[in-house]
Order: sequence, then C-alpha cells, then structure tokens
Amino acid sequence: RAEQIVVKTAVQPQAGQVRTVEEQMDLAFRRLDEVLQVAGGSIHSALRIEGYLADTAYSKAFNDAYQRYFEGVAVPPCRFNFQVTFANPKMYVEISAIAAI
Repeated sequence: RAEQIVVKTAVQPQAGQVRTVEEQMDLAFRRLDEVLQVAGGSIHSALRIEGYLADTAYSKAFNDAYQRYFEGVAVPPCRFNFQVTFANPKMYVEISAIAAI
C-alpha cells in the first residue's frame, strides 16, 4: 500500500530553541524514518520526497541530508524541492513523502 506522510521540523518556541537549517533538515529526515518505521517500513520505503524550503538557498542542505539518508540505496526516491513561505519564519523545511509499505 502507498501512504503519504508529511513531516514538519521542530521549532520549539516554548524552549526558545531555534534549530539551524542543517539541524532542521536532519530532524525532518530522521522523523520521516521514525514515522515510516512505526508504519512497518523505513525511510528506504519512500518512493517520492518533496522538500518545502523557506529559501532556495537551503537546497544544498536538503540535498546533503538526502544523500546521507539514502547513501547506498540502489534506487533512491525521486525528489523535488519547492520554495514556500511558512507561517513561522523560524521554520526552514517541511518534508512530504509517498512510501510503499
């Protein structure tokens, strides 16, 4: 079965913690993997990854995180990046994925 999952990064205003772009990218991919594991798969079950970025300048950080999480995967999921405006200006990335579980 195919499922679509959206993962938002954690900006924790209650703790006053603002994560860097790189930390938010890593957190988004890590959370995606955790959600897919609960569903019976893993990040390697992803067929398509969409990265919603606050600025196209963050594309390198997104691609670096993508490479780390899919290193060694024979056929990694296709990926797309889009620039969007988030309601919270401290949020830099959101990931949407379609996975076969």
